Amino acid sequence: MKSIRQHERALAALGRRGRLRALIPASGLDFTSNDYLGLAASAELREAARDALARGVPVGAGGSRLLRGNHAEHEALEAEAAAFFGADAALYFGGGFGANAALIATLPAHGDLIVHDALIHASAWEGMAQTKASCVSVPHNDVQAFADAIRAWHAGGGRGRVWIAVETLYSMDGDTAPLADLVALADRHDAMVLLDEAHASGVLGPDGRGLGAVFEGRENVVSLHTCGKALGASGALITCSASIRDFLVNRARGFIYATAPSPVMAAVVRRALRIARDEPWRREQLAARVAFAGAELARTCGVVASGSQIMPVIVGGDARAVALAGVMREAGFDVRAIRPPTVPEGTARLRITLTLNTDEAGIAAMLRTLAGALGGDGSDALRGWGSRPTPALEGLVPPDHPGTLSKTYPRFVVTGTGTGVGKTVFAAGLVDALDGAYWKPVQAGIEGGTDTERVSALSGLRGELFFAERYRLAMAASPHQAAEAEGVEIDAAGLELPACDRVLVIEGAGGVLVPLTREVLFADVFARWRVPVILVAGTGLGTINHTLMSIEALRARSVPVFGVAFVGEANVASEGIICERGGVRRLGRLGLVDPLTPEALRAAFAAGFDMAEFSV
Repeated sequence: MKSIRQHERALAALGRRGRLRALIPASGLDFTSNDYLGLAASAELREAARDALARGVPVGAGGSRLLRGNHAEHEALEAEAAAFFGADAALYFGGGFGANAALIATLPAHGDLIVHDALIHASAWEGMAQTKASCVSVPHNDVQAFADAIRAWHAGGGRGRVWIAVETLYSMDGDTAPLADLVALADRHDAMVLLDEAHASGVLGPDGRGLGAVFEGRENVVSLHTCGKALGASGALITCSASIRDFLVNRARGFIYATAPSPVMAAVVRRALRIARDEPWRREQLAARVAFAGAELARTCGVVASGSQIMPVIVGGDARAVALAGVMREAGFDVRAIRPPTVPEGTARLRITLTLNTDEAGIAAMLRTLAGALGGDGSDALRGWGSRPTPALEGLVPPDHPGTLSKTYPRFVVTGTGTGVGKTVFAAGLVDALDGAYWKPVQAGIEGGTDTERVSALSGLRGELFFAERYRLAMAASPHQAAEAEGVEIDAAGLELPACDRVLVIEGAGGVLVPLTREVLFADVFARWRVPVILVAGTGLGTINHTLMSIEALRARSVPVFGVAFVGEANVASEGIICERGGVRRLGRLGLVDPLTPEALRAAFAAGFDMAEFSV
């Protein structure tokens, strides 16, 4: 059948890129589960299940909570969970993914704004796909970016409620959100805060109540606590005000139409919450193992640990991550590879988790094996990735990124909102003004000369300051189309930044969302490079839509947007609304240059831009 062939081709494409998933049985020492407190197979939780069955608690609910599936165990759990976490009320769902998606799909209304961290859980993205509210993604853990997005929304006429959505402990990076600053920001704007405590519940905060424990009970805070990670059971609890709980019962489709969770499992979660409260030694032992592992990771692999029970070791390429995970499993250590789209392009990693299922001797043995697999000193990993670049001036390539020199020089990506907006002319002016170097990694369309040749002619720089294109394609089309027409396979993961001892200006092909391959957009490559992007935009009809879409696409991937450079006749209204709604800097405007000569371009660039804006 045609549809089956389509799926088979899609699977084959995933396999070629090293992204084909498969179910692998658990074996070896556990460095991959989320069973942080070692409760999943514990005697305590098995006993809780036996006790519930002995009391006549049914295994199945028999229907949704609104259709006879509501059981006394559900209500007892919700009352105890609300008391434990310090909230007015709680609502029990069958799983964390469904609970988070239902939460975000249901609570924000039409006319509201959701401002969320770019690295938030996939379940949140699922909820945002269903919401009627507007959604804005901001760079990871950047409080100022949250504030700028809210300000821009208000400036553009936004009058609804703002919802700030974050994870308290990030599942793939192991770092924590700046909660105090974000809650203070919410208070200033009468905003709601959605805290995803999935990986903090049971582990962090007083009595394991999560990193947001101090904010529980506030009317503007709604939290998600999963029960299938540190608590060792399954399901999820939303803690909130009584009115929010009632609203979810009446409006959340993921709650209304789902069969209720097993009452036996509700009884097991009740026991898990008591264990979290009454057995602090579990958290203390886990904290000791986190400290031990962090020191050993630095000593054996030269990699800076995250400081939590989630320790990513970023290796870059998908195939490399899969191969390393295979080596580790063959050695008896259950370590898994995490690849895009779960994480940004170019940041495939080993996600190592620490639990009470493995002791310090096992941790030390695992890290010795990992050091050997990495080459002895961890040189294949990008060290210190937990300290992510922030937007604008700090968005430089990480110091140990493959291909960079020991000294890091500024780099800018120049990309457009589409073809023909003037980005090549702007790039030539910028290269000339900064006395920099230039690289266009992919050239599609060579009739009449390449962009590298145009920039060279307009800037007057020496030939050695121009890096050769990695791919030079004859057809003037999207790179993926041009490559397919010539039988060329573009290796997106192999596009590494060249070493350069001066400012490097990198020009994209077409716009942000232009496909480099059938699976990879230019925006994905920019996300891997983590180089600040200068967005070149026209000033005519359609520029507001195209530019704001480009900004959103970049921020969705945590790409730092350095600012917008306009090309064309002055259009104060359009330029202003783009910068206000997009929350970006206006770098200046390059007027029409006719005739286009190096001297005329230099004069126009000097008139349109203050070069202090480009200092780093």
